[in-house]
Amino acid sequence: FEEDQSIINTEINLYIELGRTDELVTKLGEAINLDPENSLLYFNRGTIYDQQGQVENAESDYLKSIELDPSSFGSNYNLGALFFNKAVELNNSANSTSDDKKYRSLKKQADVYFNKGLPYLEEAHLLDPKDKNTLLSLKQLYYMKGDYKKSEDMKKLISEL
Repeated sequence: FEEDQSIINTEINLYIELGRTDELVTKLGEAINLDPENSLLYFNRGTIYDQQGQVENAESDYLKSIELDPSSFGSNYNLGALFFNKAVELNNSANSTSDDKKYRSLKKQADVYFNKGLPYLEEAHLLDPKDKNTLLSLKQLYYMKGDYKKSEDMKKLISEL
């Protein structure tokens, strides 16, 4: 029943429950071949890649999901979070080095990822203005970029939840 989408979806859910993510990625690829316009399939595979630390593959699938469904909160949030987390990792590495040249290089890379993540987190916020995780991420991101007013705006929204 390789072309029956409902059976493939059931099989995908089973692989998730069993923790067999490599096989799941293969199954999601098969499902995408059968239904290449299904944004949720790209989102799901992107999430698995994200969990496995495969940043480039996750980015590609999230972007495809957003291309197919720009109003996908999950894809926008996850892509923004992917970039944000990478930036934080680079920022932490920069802060732990005493080599000034390395510090500047890592900070510059972190800024690139912060800037890449910002529009997706802002879009996620527009799609779901009351999502606390998005508000927390934006608050921290704005603060790190020196936009203290927007950071305070996010802090206020969080306190109103």
